[in-house]
Amino acid sequence: MGRLINTTKNKVISTDLEIASGFFERLIGLMFRGKMERDEAIIITKCNSVHSFFMKFPIDVIFLDKDRRVVKIVKNLQPWRVTHFVKNSENVVELAARNDLDSYFSCGDIVKISRDP
Repeated sequence: MGRLINTTKNKVISTDLEIASGFFERLIGLMFRGKMERDEAIIITKCNSVHSFFMKFPIDVIFLDKDRRVVKIVKNLQPWRVTHFVKNSENVVELAARNDLDSYFSCGDIVKISRDP
């Protein structure tokens, strides 16, 4: 677990960050979960496209490059959808869809992952 911080905007995005770096963690992601709390997020490593199959709630998807710079934002991705492949994306952050996403992320922002000790 860890925290996700937008260093450009100096905002804490998540205090309950899950890091999905193994094959099965990345494959499963948020499938089959009933909900996500506002302070929860998951970062999926080695990822340049996502799907929302078997999901029960809409999500916001933030694509990051190798420097953790935001390269694309997909708002309110509904269940049973697929995003396009995003060139230069290395990691993806998934959050429960929020109305105020624009105040937390813009393309070009840099995010930081801090892992709990």
